[in-house]
Formats: sequence, C-alpha cells, structure tokens
Amino acid sequence: MQKQQRYLVFAIGVLIGCVIVVPIFSARKADKARQEQLNAGKQLPGMFVEAAMTGIPIREENQKFILEEGTETPPEGFAHRRVFITGGRRKFETSGRIAAEDFIKVTEDYDVAQPTATTPVKQFTFTFADRVRVKLADGATVDALEKLAKEKGGIVEQPQAGSLPAEGVIVRLAGHTLSDVPDMLAFLREHPETVSAAEAVEIKN
Repeated sequence: MQKQQRYLVFAIGVLIGCVIVVPIFSARKADKARQEQLNAGKQLPGMFVEAAMTGIPIREENQKFILEEGTETPPEGFAHRRVFITGGRRKFETSGRIAAEDFIKVTEDYDVAQPTATTPVKQFTFTFADRVRVKLADGATVDALEKLAKEKGGIVEQPQAGSLPAEGVIVRLAGHTLSDVPDMLAFLREHPETVSAAEAVEIKN
C-alpha cells in the first residue's frame, strides 16, 4: 500500500471514529448535565432522606435547624403526630448562583401516643412550608389568582408564556410557620370562582 493510500485510510478511520464517538460523548455530557440539575433540585437534606428510609426520628442538637415545632391530630391508624418547620439552609444553582431558600414542614407519625427520641417513626411526610399549589377554576386566569393571593401576602410564580402547568400554579407565601400553609389553603378554597383546588406541595424523597 502506497504512503498516500495509508494516509487516506487513516483519515477515513479517524473520521469514522469521530462520527461514532462524538455522539456518545455528547449524550454522556447531556446526561451528566441533567443529573447535576436533578441533584441541584433535590429539596431534602441528606439527613431527611436517611431518616425516611430508616424510620429514625429527626432530632438535632440544640434544635438549631428546627424553627418551630408542634403536634397535630394524627390520621387514622396512628397514635401521635409530630410536626416541625426546618430550613433556611443556603443552596446553590448549578451555575453557582445562590438559590432561594426552602422551608420544609416535616411530619412524623407514630404508633405510640407518647413517643420518645428513639421511638421509630412509622410514616414521614415532607411538604414545603412556604408555598402551595393551585389549580385554576374554568375560565379563571393567573392574573386573577395573583390578585387573590396578594390579599394574603402571596406571590404567584408566573408560568412560562403560553403554558399552564397541568399540576397547577405555585403560590409563594409571605411566611413559613406551621399555620401559614393551612391559612392560605383555607383562604383560597373560599374562592371557587378562581380556585378549583389548592393543596400543600409534597416533596418526594
């Protein structure tokens, strides 16, 4: 084989290799970017995920991350319900910018009426303490919801132009106490001309 032919064969091989390899690396890069975005969007701190998987009550030294604590009437099948608000942790977007802080309501359901610090939790629920999700009534607009939410200090997260999320519109609350979400939900449900459904925003672990 002449030298010129060898160069030609080599060049063709390189070209074929690029055609095969480049899409693979591009796909891997895209998958990595998506995974980083998913990781950045995870709302639950690691200790919460671990607790939910093992049933260990969430207790902290000096309760420095527990902003408010209380109890609620337990659902059928449970004897005690502990609730508390935690959050205020600094978070960052994948770009490095500081992200908005999240405040989380943690619900622990127990089989016993007077659990101790070591009593296993039978059921965890995590919801945002600073927002609710709203589905608009037929014919209602986001602007109408925005005016309604402002009466209670809420701010509507504007959906992208021309699209309304099927799961509903998010309303951010002015506060993040144990009573803020129930109060806002009760208020919104009093206005069926604008709101067809309103619910707390659950965080899946």
